[in-house]
Formats: sequence, C-alpha cells, structure tokens
Amino acid sequence: MVQYASGSIKFTGLGSDTNFQEMIDKLSQIESRQANQLLRWRADWQKRLDAFRQVRTELLNMQSALSKINSVNKFMVKTATSSDANVVSGIAGTQALNGTYSLEVNQLASQSSWSKQTSLNDKNDAIFDTGVVGSFKYQYKGEWYELDVPSGTSLEGLKNLINSDSGNPGVRAQLITGPDGIIFQLQSQYTGADTSLVIETTGIPDLDTAAASLSDWLIIEGENAQFKLNGWPPGATYLESASNNIAEGEILEGMSFSLRSTGNAVITVTNDTEKIAENVEAFVTAVNNFRTVLQSLTAYDEEKQTLDPDYAISQFEMQRGSVLTGNYGIQLLSSRLKTAVAGMGLGFSYLTKDPVTGFASGDVFSSLSQIGIYTNADQGGSTYGLLEINTVPGFKGMNTLEQALATNPEAVARFFSAKGEGESSNPALFQHNSHVAGIARPGTYAVEYTIASDGSIASASINGKVASVNNDTRQITQVAENDPARSIVLDVYGLAVGTHTGSVSIKEGKVNELLGMMDGTEGLLGSNGTLKNLENNYQNIIDNIEKKIKQEDDRLVKWRRIMDMKFARLDATLARYNGINESLKSQISQLNNQSKG
Repeated sequence: MVQYASGSIKFTGLGSDTNFQEMIDKLSQIESRQANQLLRWRADWQKRLDAFRQVRTELLNMQSALSKINSVNKFMVKTATSSDANVVSGIAGTQALNGTYSLEVNQLASQSSWSKQTSLNDKNDAIFDTGVVGSFKYQYKGEWYELDVPSGTSLEGLKNLINSDSGNPGVRAQLITGPDGIIFQLQSQYTGADTSLVIETTGIPDLDTAAASLSDWLIIEGENAQFKLNGWPPGATYLESASNNIAEGEILEGMSFSLRSTGNAVITVTNDTEKIAENVEAFVTAVNNFRTVLQSLTAYDEEKQTLDPDYAISQFEMQRGSVLTGNYGIQLLSSRLKTAVAGMGLGFSYLTKDPVTGFASGDVFSSLSQIGIYTNADQGGSTYGLLEINTVPGFKGMNTLEQALATNPEAVARFFSAKGEGESSNPALFQHNSHVAGIARPGTYAVEYTIASDGSIASASINGKVASVNNDTRQITQVAENDPARSIVLDVYGLAVGTHTGSVSIKEGKVNELLGMMDGTEGLLGSNGTLKNLENNYQNIIDNIEKKIKQEDDRLVKWRRIMDMKFARLDATLARYNGINESLKSQISQLNNQSKG
C-alpha cells in the first residue's frame, strides 16, 4: 500500500472472524507514519543535494570551457601565412604586428657529426679484443667526456654504452647500414655552431682517431642558421640562430619562425576575426549552459498541477517550485555570477578624453554591452535570462561585435582574457612594474607622489595609503597589510617638482574574473567554498535523518514484537473462551434434549 503524506489508512477484510494479522498490519501503518515521513524527508533532501551536485558539475563544465580561452594569447588569434612554407613558416602571437615579413634563408642550422668511413662487417663482432680496457673520449661544446670500453665490446655494445651514459651531454651514437657494411657515427642531438665534436680513442684500432687516421673520418661541423628579416642586416651579414625553430621574441616580438630550406618567402600576419568571434561565442555558450541548468533547478511554474498531501509522496509534488526554488545559497551564487558577467571588467574603466590635453584614458571596451552582448529580459521568451549576441546589422552592415572585431580585436581579447595586466593612467608620470598575483587584487587604485626640490621622491601613496619609496631605483611600492593594492610596484618617470596624481589598474578580463570566483579554497568550487558548505550542510541533515530512521526502525521492530505477543495472548484467551463457549453450548444442548425427553 502506498504511504501518502497524510498517513491515512482504512481497515478492510474484517468480518465476523477475527483477523489479528490484518489488524496488526493496519495498526503498523499508523505507527509507521513517523518513519514514512522521515523517509520522505530523506528523499526530498537527497534531491536537493543531488541538485547541488548538478550545479557543481555544470560549474566544472563552465570552468573547463573558460580555461581554454583564459589568456590573451589564446583568445587573440592571429594567422601567419607563408608564401612558401617549404622555405619558412611562422606562428603569430598576440604581440605580433599585422603586416608582411620577408625572410631570406641563406643557411639552415646543422648538427656536428663524426662518421667512420671504413665499414665494419657485423655490429655484434668485437671491435677489439686485447684484454685491456680501451677508452672512448669525446669533446662536446668544449668539454671532455670519457668512457671505459671493456675488451671484446662490439660496435652495438659501444653504441649502447654511449647512449645510456647518465652523463651524456647531448650526443647520440648510431649505426648506419651501408652497401659494404656498418658505419659508426657520433652526432650532436642539437644544431648550432657551438655543438662541435672531437673524438679521441685509445686501444680501439677499428675507431682509431690518430692524426694519420683522421682522413678515414667524415667530420661535419655544426653551423648556425643564417637569414635576413625584411632585408636586415644589410650586406653580407646575416642574423644567426643555433636552431631552425626560432622562438617567439628571439628575433621578433610576437613571432616565431620555422626555417625549412634555403630560399626566400614572405609571411603575412592578419587577425583571425572568425576565430576570435568563436571564442566570444564560446564564452557566451559556457555562461548560458550554466544559467540554463540553474533556471531549471529554480523555476516556478504557475500552471503546475500540485497534489493534495493525502496523495503526494514528495514535498515537490505539493508545490509549484522546483528543487532549489527559493534556496538562499543558490540565489547568492546566481547573483554573484550575474553581477560578474554584467558588471564592468575588474580594473577596466570607460574611455574618456581630457578636454584640455586631449589625452585619452580608459578602455575601449569595459562591458559586454559595448560589444553587443546582452541579457534577454523578455520573460515570455525561450531564452529569458540568457546572454545573446546582437545580430542586428548596423554601421557598414556589421553588428556590434563585428564592428568591435573590425576596429580593435586586441581590446576585445583583453576585455575577455586579460590576466592581472598592470596599466598606468599616465605612463609619462609612472608605469606599472610588477605585482604579486593573489596578493594585489584586480581593480583601479589612486596614485599620488611628491617630488622634492632635489629631484627625489619625498612621499607616495597607493590606494590612499602610504607607500614605500626607493629613490635608488625610483620606485614606489604598496606594502600595507591587507590592502588590495599590496605588492604593486611602480616606476616613477615624472620628476618635476611638486605633487603628481593618477591611477594604476590591475585588469582581470571576464573569463578570468569568473574563473577566479571558482578557484581557490574559498572559491565556488573550493573545499571551503559556497557549494561545498551547502553540500556539507545538506549531507549533515540527511545523516541526521538517517539516524532518526534507524531509531524509528528499531522502535517499530520492538513495537511489532510487543503487538505480536499481545495479540497472541488475546488469541489464546479468545480461543479459551471460545472453548468454554462451545462447552456451555454443548451442555445446554444436552439439557434441552433431556428436558424434551
């Protein structure tokens, strides 16, 4: 029989005969109302806990999605196209300037090597068998290394001895199978002119390196790559690199190159606005996926059909709200995320221009609305409460986001993915030098310093608190305990006598602002964060209900045992009186028969 919220029951099947088992079962239903109520409570609280865990899962999904675009380098995609990829290819980073880069590759970087030109018959034959330990000695990058070679060692054994040496600095022995036998070769693992090799052997005739035998070795010296960039340097001089893979910033800021052959090629760098737009859409999708789940768990349905407590088996069947409707913790979490998404970027400010100097300060984009992203406020719409990208064509047939990407894609990327970027409101006066991530918090802080008549920094403050001054380095540092600007270091350049003011910003893009809310012990996903505390509280409630259920189950077992004993005694008593009744009826019947006789 289903146990409803009201706990009501009906006795059925009782006739003239006494059915004690049914009576006990019916009484047990009444006695079990508290236990049944506890079971329903446990199920209801478990649904809430499961809903919190669903929220955690969706937060983790959002964290994973945002982590893929959490730096300007990931967000700001640039494309480098080579006119001849067989000569050189390139990769453009955020700092790379759009335009063309002409490369003339004169020489590729190469490795040093020594190859024994006389072939040996079998790699497993002993290369010497004198009974005396031989020596294989080589010089690499100007430093000597020596290995003892036991008598009877084969060519294969020598190769393994060199390659497995724990002190090997970066050389590799290999055996090359030629038409006349096996050739031994020692080669540097790296390219460049500084990878020179010299071999000296003692007591190993097959690998003799004495002066008279050097002609039997093919010696190749390592060389640097040589190339020109945009015709520079002029004349017969070349830029050089020990590697054919030239890292970003090694020669040119923001650009890396892979040299593949000699020749000429032109690399063209452009903004990949389609990829940047996809990253914007990825942000919107990540936020909307989480908001959709949150809305479903907190929805209130005015038209939902509710059940009477006499028929409902769950509290949620008696209410129009969802599992977490009205939950304070979820409301707080939702509010924090909405504020973070809709508010101005941390450390960002509106772009303004000084009417006197004409000097512009602030950020081109400081809120989602400026790039055409809004929250749908139409309560009747299917996307109510979700972010939407404006698709209405405007200037030159482009929507707001397209216009932003066409005019300043770098500013779009910074707004979303800046990570602790320091910026001065007036670089001519002072500039951000450094700060410690996690100590200095994102935001904008007032700066003021005074220059004395001798040109020294007399005093300074950051965020309204006295800052430390170092006149040797001309730096000011905020050291105040528990101050959000603590650890910010500024380089001072404006040294005119008097007091100078401005501000310094630590910028955190929207992606990293959201990730920052999730990260750390106190974050939303942290071990001591909002969700974990809510989950722990609900689990404690469920555990306490479990204890009460156990206590109630134990009580019902005892109650059932007592009832069985009581009704057993009653049954015995009734049986005895039934026997007496039958005996009396028999005696009366006999008396009646005797009277008639």
